[in-house]
Amino acid sequence: SKVEYKKFSNLGLIELSEVIALSNYTVYYLLNNSKNKELYNTAYFTKAIKWAIRNEMRRRYKWHIMKNQESKEQEKIKDAVYKTILSIEEMHYSSLNLPTGSNFEEIQKKYKELKSKYNTEDFQEEKARLEYAYQFFKQKFDVK
Repeated sequence: SKVEYKKFSNLGLIELSEVIALSNYTVYYLLNNSKNKELYNTAYFTKAIKWAIRNEMRRRYKWHIMKNQESKEQEKIKDAVYKTILSIEEMHYSSLNLPTGSNFEEIQKKYKELKSKYNTEDFQEEKARLEYAYQFFKQKFDVK
């Protein structure tokens, strides 16, 4: 058990106590679930324990790989959401005819200017887009 543990301990996937417990379980299983117990010798037990530990390490390593792939997938999702948020923000800046990164005072000034321009019934769609953009920036800049 200790020899196998030394091979895998640097991965940090298993503790010595777990290796010992796995070894004990392997011996217990072989002795209680076999018809020909007299065929087992020390070499057979050693080999069985070694393979039980290696199988457990393969299982844990696959889990570790899958766990890390999941986080990479989550990272891709976060990047996509971030890009979407940026594109929405850019869209709102463009609806106010402002450069990206303008401060709230500039946004508010432009909003008032465009609101008076789109005040008639002919510009309902533009007025709604303008209002939506202004509400977006109020929330972004935490203005009440």
